[in-house]
Amino acid sequence: MDNLIPAQPANIEHFVRGIPFKAHKITGFTPELFERYYEDEYGGSIRSLNDIEAKLAAARQAGIAPSELNSLASRHAELIDLVTLQEIFLAGLAEDGGDKLEDRDLKKALAYAFGGVSHWQAEFSMMADSQKDSPGWLILAWCNRFGRLLNVASNDGRLALSCSVPILALDLQEHVYSSDFGNNQQAYIQAYLQSIHWESVAQSFNTERRSSSQSENLFKSSEQISVSELHQMMQCETNTPLVLDIRHDDDRERYNARISNTQWRDSFNVAEWSHDLPNDRPVVVYCMYGFWVSQKVAEELRAEGIDARSLIGGLTAWRAMGLPSSQNG
Repeated sequence: MDNLIPAQPANIEHFVRGIPFKAHKITGFTPELFERYYEDEYGGSIRSLNDIEAKLAAARQAGIAPSELNSLASRHAELIDLVTLQEIFLAGLAEDGGDKLEDRDLKKALAYAFGGVSHWQAEFSMMADSQKDSPGWLILAWCNRFGRLLNVASNDGRLALSCSVPILALDLQEHVYSSDFGNNQQAYIQAYLQSIHWESVAQSFNTERRSSSQSENLFKSSEQISVSELHQMMQCETNTPLVLDIRHDDDRERYNARISNTQWRDSFNVAEWSHDLPNDRPVVVYCMYGFWVSQKVAEELRAEGIDARSLIGGLTAWRAMGLPSSQNG
């Protein structure tokens, strides 16, 4: 059983990453602003992260009260988020007035989410300006769950959306920019927008987008159809699918609902009714939850040359979206 005892985690010291630009070449800013930010803000966060990890390691070895452990762990998480945002902030700046956004995919994503690059800039600027009373961070993030870009405000430097990955971040704390801009936050925001390193942002965006697409593909199959896809197909006048309820009797008895305008078929006797199905229109079968019952029936139908798919999530997914259903008939 000794192999089940976890080893003590190594106390790994973190170091700053190199500053990604020549500070005197960032248009609209003095070099001292970024040199001070790099050394004091970012460097200070790395030093604090090392300190808190050393305290955590010592506390775990010596034993610690749960409340104190929770406090240390919370501060540790805050520092990890803060370091991440500070590195993204610095990496998002380009020398000599920034570069032009050339990446076609990022342009399309900004157009899809905001209506275009200029519309994104307007919203980003407006949201940043609204943080005057409680300045924190403004983040452009790729949301894996919903497949789109979002502007996210964070007053405390925490990554606000668990489903998102920041690809651009702006530190809005007044002490960051006051040496150059006083209390003129809007001038600071505009100078930042003119110095964005779009090539770096696009690289981060495409890396995250490909990663999320690969993850989604693990759950997709050409042999299945989503609720939204089925609903759209059922609204069409042509190529409308034949939708069949193939739930077992016990599910039908206890759950008195079905997708409207669908017929029931016995999943145990597919061979008896499959030859009556049309060959010139798609067939969708659904069970209660979209697991093996409907998947197996769809597989049997495809073996008979029928264009058949099963409904992801089954009847419960359909009902969860509030789509038309009726009582079992």
